[in-house]
Amino acid sequence: MLLTSRQRLTSLLCLIYFTTLLITPDSYKYGAILLAVTALIMLPSTWQSLKTRPAILISGSLVLYFVVTLAFALPGEHYEQLDMPSRVLLAIMIFALLLKYPPELKSVFYGCAIGAALVGVIALYQHYMLDIRALSTGGFMPFKLPAWPQA
Repeated sequence: MLLTSRQRLTSLLCLIYFTTLLITPDSYKYGAILLAVTALIMLPSTWQSLKTRPAILISGSLVLYFVVTLAFALPGEHYEQLDMPSRVLLAIMIFALLLKYPPELKSVFYGCAIGAALVGVIALYQHYMLDIRALSTGGFMPFKLPAWPQA
């Protein structure tokens, strides 16, 4: 029962993460923060899942990335360079959570589909209602396609 409820929680959090990933340039943070807080709370019950060989290799490489960046940033007092490497420590905790309680693949796919549909609605609104190029404002990064040669 407890395993099922925790697996449902990770499925819901992954659905939220993938849904909010594309909506606005900063919206990916909300789902990631929920995943990180949940992973931190559940760390006492999930850290054992990192004991397998593949998990040790992945986690070890992430820790090594953090340590190497720390070794180069501290002597030069470049503390702003520790932003991304410190996130990998959270990623290790989220990795342990997802290994112990893997989300349903269906929730990941639904999250991607819902997020893509919402971005499409935003693009249509911006193009037809606001009469601006879709997703060209607000920090969005639209795809840049190469110009095709005219025949």
